[in-house]
Amino acid sequence: MPPNSYSKDVWDYLGDMPNLPSRRDRDELIALAANNSKHEKRVQIWDYFFHIRAEDVGKPQLQEIETLTRKKTETLAELQAKARQQYIMTGGVAVITGIGAFAAFWFQNQLIELALDGFFVLGLVGLFLVWQGSRRQVAQTKRVWTRAVAELKKSIVILQRQIPAPATVDQINRWLEEDIDWLADHALEQTGLSKKNFNLGDDLRNPICIIGPAHLQRSKSIPAPFLDPRDLDRGKHIAVSRLDFFSDKRFVDLYGVYYVEFIVVTEEVIGNYGCFWDFISGKIYNEHTSEMYYTDVVALTTRKHYHRVDLPFFKIVLENAPTFSISLANGETIQVTYASGEYIFKWHQFLTQSPNGAFASDLKDWVRNPEVTADKALKALRMRLRKHKGNDANGRSSGENEAESDGGSRNESIREEPE
Repeated sequence: MPPNSYSKDVWDYLGDMPNLPSRRDRDELIALAANNSKHEKRVQIWDYFFHIRAEDVGKPQLQEIETLTRKKTETLAELQAKARQQYIMTGGVAVITGIGAFAAFWFQNQLIELALDGFFVLGLVGLFLVWQGSRRQVAQTKRVWTRAVAELKKSIVILQRQIPAPATVDQINRWLEEDIDWLADHALEQTGLSKKNFNLGDDLRNPICIIGPAHLQRSKSIPAPFLDPRDLDRGKHIAVSRLDFFSDKRFVDLYGVYYVEFIVVTEEVIGNYGCFWDFISGKIYNEHTSEMYYTDVVALTTRKHYHRVDLPFFKIVLENAPTFSISLANGETIQVTYASGEYIFKWHQFLTQSPNGAFASDLKDWVRNPEVTADKALKALRMRLRKHKGNDANGRSSGENEAESDGGSRNESIREEPE
């Protein structure tokens, strides 16, 4: 029996890979790139995060191979049983006639002896024909199975050859930097403060970019489309991540969706622009802007708190998740939870599925370490606050005093109930 007909397009098999989005999700990016070449990288970013493993391709074909193999085994068993019965029948005839012919020879009855000799020969011929027929049927069964399995395996190889080679971590990192640069310009445009910001020094860009994985943010702030059980594709975007290494032993943490907060520092005011940024699709969600005077800022903190991520495709518990926050006099808070050394260690265990697996790299080799950026941002903003609010006897601004009175210190670990 010839094998069933299957698609020759590897992207038709994404439905057999539950951890990957649907073909429609990728096809939308292809259509986007067709209309605008600057979006061509989105398809490659998709392929990087959702790289198809060769062993996951051709599951229907492999299932059919198993079915064909099982049927082949059953057919061979039936042929052997049938041949065994025929051997018994023809062999029995040959034995009985052979014994009779010997008896006739013994009693010198040549007529019966000749007749029985003929039946004996016919019995031997029958045995030979049964053996030949059984052998031919077995060979035919094996030949059909071999041909069908070879065809199915060939189709799997053809599919595997269509798997695109993933972009290098260097290229993905460059594309991420391009996106962050674009978002920074977009933030300046949206806040209208592009001509008022100035150099903050200490290798700190203005606007300051505090960035963290989208799934580490407060669950209530995550855009609904990413949590909609009817839209699994976007849910997989927010859950996917990669921990990758450069050739010089540096490493970088990469995510499908980020939460980005830009803080624009000027002489008179502080502006901010925030959004959830789908790095895979290039789409912006829940963007917001605001402008505040220095006198409106009552606290600048980086505090650590208990945080639990409970997404369908990603779950992790952090005892000390760092959060950068700006608290305003009207009660509003601008905050970003970002990755930390603890997160990297636990995340590595999650990705490698090794609870006791140690992360061998040094955190000093962490590219775009958000803890370093947050620390520099805190110092730069506190310096501006001191200038605008004045210092106390210890050189601290009134905003900092209020922050410490609330227990919000970047060196303290505050335990909260999970969100």
